[in-house]
Amino acid sequence: DKRGDRQEHEEGGWGWVVVLASFLCVFVLDGIGYSFGVFLEPLLVDIGEGRGVLSMAGSMQVGVYGFSSPLVAKIVNKYGERRPCMVGAVISAAGLLVASFATGIWTLLLGYSVITGLGFGLMYLPSVVIVSKHFLVRRSLATGIVLCAAGVGTFVVAPLAQFMLEQWGWRGSMQGLAVMCLTCVLCGAAMSPGTLRADEDGEVLAVGQTVHRPCL
Repeated sequence: DKRGDRQEHEEGGWGWVVVLASFLCVFVLDGIGYSFGVFLEPLLVDIGEGRGVLSMAGSMQVGVYGFSSPLVAKIVNKYGERRPCMVGAVISAAGLLVASFATGIWTLLLGYSVITGLGFGLMYLPSVVIVSKHFLVRRSLATGIVLCAAGVGTFVVAPLAQFMLEQWGWRGSMQGLAVMCLTCVLCGAAMSPGTLRADEDGEVLAVGQTVHRPCL
């Protein structure tokens, strides 16, 4: 029908570019976040702390970007998805760069866990939320594609980090991952504001348009 044709038309095109951009952001941030084990042995030699203390750096990073979600949600509500994601990419790259120069556990925790974790938080939530603003009929499919990037990133980034570690050492490997984060600025720039929203009957509404309904 006419309404279905309108949905099909508006859900094509640039919406899939946004899905790809979101996929790449989640691919990078979760791939890096779950690849910390690659750095454990060289860090034991250079930093000199115990295995348990060093492992805390990887866990803290995931914790920081998880716990930052309420703050990031407020930022996204105010500024939209594009700018927080771009800023998050720069912050996470800066955090990895700081961590690559670490000579002690506290510098590693500051760079890898806190700064990078906050940057990942600013990247993750916008990458997931923006998809729902471009899709109605295929919203579940589009969101599923973005979320599966976490698994793909874990499989791909860890071997890549290991390869860079063998070539350049752990410091060079972290700097290489920082460059990967920085490229996500382009992904954030591709996250154009969506205009689709649905009422209870599935009707497409413009952003800001409301439908008044009785409570009961």
